[in-house]
Amino acid sequence: MARRSRKWVSLIILLCICLTACSMVDPVGTDQLSLSHEQILRIADTNEFTHLDPAKAVDNGSFILLNNVQEGLMRIKDKQPVKGIAEEVKVSPDHLTYTFRLRKDAKWSDGVPITAYDFEYGWKRILDPELKSSYSFILYPIKGAEAYHEGKGSEEQVGVTAIDEKTLEVKLKEPMLNFLSLTTLPAYLPQRKDLVKKYGDQYATTLQHVAYSGPFVVKEWTRAKVVLVKNDKYWDRNSVSLQRVDIRLVKNIDSAVQLYQSNQVDIAPISREYIDSFKQSEDLKRAERATSYYLVMNQKDHFLKNPNVRKAISLSIDRLQITSQILKDGSTPAEALVHPAITGLGNKSFRDVTRKKWVTYNPDEAKAYLEKGLMELKMKKPPEKIRLLSYDDDKREVAVAVKQQLRKVLGLNVQVESVSSEEKLKRQEEGKFDIAVSSWGADYNDPIAYLELWSSNGKLNIANFESKEYDTLLRRAHKEADPEKKIQYLSQAEKILVQDEAVIVPIFYRVSSYLQKPYVRDFYNHAIGADYSLKWVYLRAEKK
Repeated sequence: MARRSRKWVSLIILLCICLTACSMVDPVGTDQLSLSHEQILRIADTNEFTHLDPAKAVDNGSFILLNNVQEGLMRIKDKQPVKGIAEEVKVSPDHLTYTFRLRKDAKWSDGVPITAYDFEYGWKRILDPELKSSYSFILYPIKGAEAYHEGKGSEEQVGVTAIDEKTLEVKLKEPMLNFLSLTTLPAYLPQRKDLVKKYGDQYATTLQHVAYSGPFVVKEWTRAKVVLVKNDKYWDRNSVSLQRVDIRLVKNIDSAVQLYQSNQVDIAPISREYIDSFKQSEDLKRAERATSYYLVMNQKDHFLKNPNVRKAISLSIDRLQITSQILKDGSTPAEALVHPAITGLGNKSFRDVTRKKWVTYNPDEAKAYLEKGLMELKMKKPPEKIRLLSYDDDKREVAVAVKQQLRKVLGLNVQVESVSSEEKLKRQEEGKFDIAVSSWGADYNDPIAYLELWSSNGKLNIANFESKEYDTLLRRAHKEADPEKKIQYLSQAEKILVQDEAVIVPIFYRVSSYLQKPYVRDFYNHAIGADYSLKWVYLRAEKK
């Protein structure tokens, strides 16, 4: 019996050892033996990192920085919002009231608890008319927000209220499809009133004048380099594997690629000039960016004011040729205006939900529409010259391709006018163009972000497009609480804009490319907002 008991004791001890070993897994669920001993990620980035103050952040670099050192109610992971500082979300039946319950263990990097008052203060600070924050419009879905920012309402009328330290209530002016995605953006971050008051104009201008709510804190920041280290006070620190992130700020893609090839960085951006060199490599990755490129038809032009002429132009564009033979960067032919990265119902893309392709390539139909348009305009032939306003960067080649295609199919004489971005914006605002190559990247995850640009009173409606039916559909979509009906209204509006009237001629959906070492895992790129998240990244042991 004694011998048998000793055997059982030995077995129990062995089992305990095995269980202990099995429990020693890394924060993201990966066997510790597969992790690199040194969890330091090195990135090359061509963006400028300019602001740590959410009220002043409007550039891509600042969005990236804030996304990784701060955290809002929600954050983006794999295209979907996941809970951040909010541990519970309740939505009213009419989709107008959101109640967020905050995590009890959520703290700032200096150990101070994060409260609902930090969110209320932060959002209202950005809306403060005296601050003149450029990104305040992203908060306009909140009831009373726009009126307060424009000086037509009071701060008390803004629909964001801290019920208590851990409960935040938000009231919207209209139902939204993806309000939770909106709360992942920098403008929706919490802010410390005591620090803003203490440091005044110096708030967030130095590393000592700000506190962090996210997975990392900024340890070093120069013109050449930004160093992030793990935030030990972060509520979800056990899910963060990286101990440090070194971000090399480079001036161009060439420098980034050189650093990558010499193994000085683990991740680097890449331009299409390098695509062929890496197309057989597993290091080459693609990332969706919610940016659609298209042609804008100026309705004040006598020739282009005819819808059949515009349809002819749309049907003459060979989008596949442009993406496969000219861009060659992974960008895809556009079938409508709203980018596929935008979701409609649940996790499904708006494109998949509507199942509509509003544009195609058909030279024969294009010629027929042109003849019909000329007859309606009582013109014997097209105008001698059509001005095509274009960027003066690598997208100029897209304009040249459009020029060649319109000449080949319709016999149109198109003159490409490539100018700087500043000059292009000016000429578009002044209406000094016939057709313009343009683009729009959604500020938030909602189809209406693309469509409301072209409402009759839209401030950026450079096409001078006016349609009562289109405006009515947008108004109905804004007020509709039923997601399926909202999608129907938006789909009908898109059809009017892109197919029936062909005011906007979609060309391609942007995709960006980058290089990533095989040992880097769970590096999430985002189509909207900040380019990437570092919270879940880990390095496997095969790193050399």
